[in-house]
Amino acid sequence: MRAAIYARFSTDLQSESSIADQNRVCGEWCERGGAIVVARFEDQGISGAAIGNRPGLQTALAAQIEVLVVMDLTRLSRSQADLPKIIDRLVHRGVRVVGVQDGYDSARKGHKLQAGLTGIIGEAFREMVSEKTYTAMESRAKGGKAIGGRPYGYRNIAWRGGGEFRDLEVLPEEAAVVRRIFTEYAAGRSSRQIAYGLNDDGIPSPGARWNRSERRTDGKWHFSTILGSRKKSVGILQNELYVGRFVWNRSHWVKDPDTGVEKRFERPRSDWVVRERPELRIVDDVTWQRVRERLTDVNLKSVNRPKRIFIFSTLLKCGACGSNLVMADGYKYRCGTAVACGRSACSNDRRVSRTQAEKELLASLRDELKHGDYLRHFEQEAERALAAQASGGHTDGVHKRIEELTREIGRMVRHIREGMDVPELGEALRAAQAERSRLTTRLDAEAAPPSPRGLRDTLRAAADGFMRMLDELPAHLSDPEIALEVRQALRGWMGDIQVVPTPKGVEARWSLAEEGLLSAVGPRVAVLVAGAGFEPATFGL
Repeated sequence: MRAAIYARFSTDLQSESSIADQNRVCGEWCERGGAIVVARFEDQGISGAAIGNRPGLQTALAAQIEVLVVMDLTRLSRSQADLPKIIDRLVHRGVRVVGVQDGYDSARKGHKLQAGLTGIIGEAFREMVSEKTYTAMESRAKGGKAIGGRPYGYRNIAWRGGGEFRDLEVLPEEAAVVRRIFTEYAAGRSSRQIAYGLNDDGIPSPGARWNRSERRTDGKWHFSTILGSRKKSVGILQNELYVGRFVWNRSHWVKDPDTGVEKRFERPRSDWVVRERPELRIVDDVTWQRVRERLTDVNLKSVNRPKRIFIFSTLLKCGACGSNLVMADGYKYRCGTAVACGRSACSNDRRVSRTQAEKELLASLRDELKHGDYLRHFEQEAERALAAQASGGHTDGVHKRIEELTREIGRMVRHIREGMDVPELGEALRAAQAERSRLTTRLDAEAAPPSPRGLRDTLRAAADGFMRMLDELPAHLSDPEIALEVRQALRGWMGDIQVVPTPKGVEARWSLAEEGLLSAVGPRVAVLVAGAGFEPATFGL
């Protein structure tokens, strides 16, 4: 029996040993039951409230295994809506789900009731913990105690009133940097210019002390750290603690139940908890007020600025550091890290004309589609896949499952005829009959695959249609909705486009995705030819 183990813990405050403990407990169950562990999946520091942001779970759900073992069902999910769905998906694929410590087994009668109760209890527990945490934080905030991470410019000390609570005091060397930021911004420098200067002077940013393993591990200053952004908490220039005013409950975060991505929302000022802490002041009132006036002007310009979407934004990647190229001035792309942090963070300061990039990249895609070898290669892959399909190799598992269901249905019918007509048996019989019917319908639908000639014609029609769309694009790119749709389509066709600095300028490199052309003719055809590969296209911009 091929088994996989899935382990998860919720926050980075928990020890990584909890993953090891879960693996040990699940491994011991597999050893006792004679199961062979062929894979281990994990999600560290990720909440069980959503499944979309858990790559370990997503991989486990697609694994070719016979049993998935977890320490208990709450590791899969703490959502009463998601947990039954996860288990149903696995059971439908013939995967048995086992929770070691809570005694759950999807092969046992009544397992759906247990899973449902576990989901309800898990969600209630998560909400209870959230409410208790909020209440405790509210009490501390109203008492003027520090909450959350250490703000830049301060250090942690023991609470002056005694007890276990943490408090803050000014850290002189960082406070000097805070004053520099406020003074320069009040004098007219932009947040980018300030970030560049701090990085050029080798001053560590607040993120320099974070233990990052991905993205911006150099700890350089980013302009959003200074100015703030809609996606993040307030920036340094907006933190009222620097004028001796402690503010809590200023915003709240709402998590998407599918993706797990959080979005920040500002609360009404009447909900804020505000306490005066003059001993924590770093910035004087005059400088603070000048900064407020400039921020108001910047916000008004941002609100009134028309929204524009560029078709290659987020697709172009810096060949030096891997960051996205961003539209720096409305006309040219530049490395996002170089724009936000300066040359000391990324030395690639090459600019790429937006109009030239759109013209050259779209032309290269059109030329690639017109290339004869491209379509011939797809035709060969399609004919090979169709031949394999005609041999019935990919349906062996379906036929085997239908045979198993037929035997199970026969046994259940005999039991009913012999007088064992219990509700559970009738329910199991109906479920088995429904699954057999579904699989039989699937085989019938796949019995007559498209002919190679028909598929070839479909491929050429899709390519011709896409090239006509490419020819018509320039006249429609001013519409944000159309530009966004085009960008999403190009992502599937071209993937990430590496923009590499060269002595003569820059060079763009990309590879045509094998599924790209077929995305317009349906997922079934795309699956048939998956695996085709192409050499990267290289050209200068």
